[in-house]
Amino acid sequence: MVRRPRYGSPDREVTALRFLIVDDNAHFVEAARHLLEGEGARVIGVASTGAEAIRLAGELRPDVILVDVDLGEESGFDVARRLAAGNHAPVVLISAYPEGEFTDLVAASPAAGFVSKSDLSAAAVTALLPNKDDGSPGLQLAQGDHVCAFYFGSAERDEILLPFLREGVRQGDKCIGVVDAVEPTEVAGALGVDAEEAIRSGQLELFRSKDAYLRTQRFDPGAMVDFFDDAVGPAMRSGRYGCARVVGEMSWSLRDVPGADDLIEYESEVNDFVPRYAQVVLCLYDLERFGGGLVPDLLRTHPKILLGGLVLDSPHYLPRTSSD
Repeated sequence: MVRRPRYGSPDREVTALRFLIVDDNAHFVEAARHLLEGEGARVIGVASTGAEAIRLAGELRPDVILVDVDLGEESGFDVARRLAAGNHAPVVLISAYPEGEFTDLVAASPAAGFVSKSDLSAAAVTALLPNKDDGSPGLQLAQGDHVCAFYFGSAERDEILLPFLREGVRQGDKCIGVVDAVEPTEVAGALGVDAEEAIRSGQLELFRSKDAYLRTQRFDPGAMVDFFDDAVGPAMRSGRYGCARVVGEMSWSLRDVPGADDLIEYESEVNDFVPRYAQVVLCLYDLERFGGGLVPDLLRTHPKILLGGLVLDSPHYLPRTSSD
């Protein structure tokens, strides 16, 4: 489960909720924008009608949508149902009136909850949002994680790789995958979401290892980190995404590749890269092919490990020092 940090947590500066506000009162919208952005959130769009809300929800992919229950001739409850039917971001209903006026209607709606306009805050909205799930039972990840995922064989790889990318696409995250023992087209076809549209829009990028890790004659750890930075950085600065997911299948390093001996140095450098953005980085290691000889070094260079469906703190992780 990739969880966006809640407000007030130590990770608050890493990411901020991206709001779409659906309200036909311009004065309130301006006040809400000032309030939310003062807390570190971002208002990335404003709509005054249901049709406009649905269009912007698809284009902007906000983290949460605030919908006034009274939109003139439209009902905010109807708009919430239409947004939910389109699998858009969670909806939080708002009104100038207290929640008691709408208790039954809110309970019957697909909205995550209700906040009175007088009580509106980013923290109040965040408290109503469901946890994000990456589709893998027991798999709990947080932004800022660099995880070494151990598995045995292609079937277990797919049980990690596909849900990680699938839920990322569904949640509107930027998703980047580099695969080695499977073709990108096979991964896209197995995701079970509109991968073609996600690729067309730039949300999802899938690469062969030869076009990423091995795109030069020699594997270069710094150049590979730059490759990911060039993919993640512009996407996150665009404001379209609240989180990035990066996953790489590492079996390419078992071949006779110049520079493959620098694999552990690369994994160490990734630890410096991860905090630059709101992202999760997952490194895939097939123990049927790698064996146990590399495991101690992987445990030292990954703060977290994934094994048997559980994410654990690596007991042997050693942070880089300024002298490294």
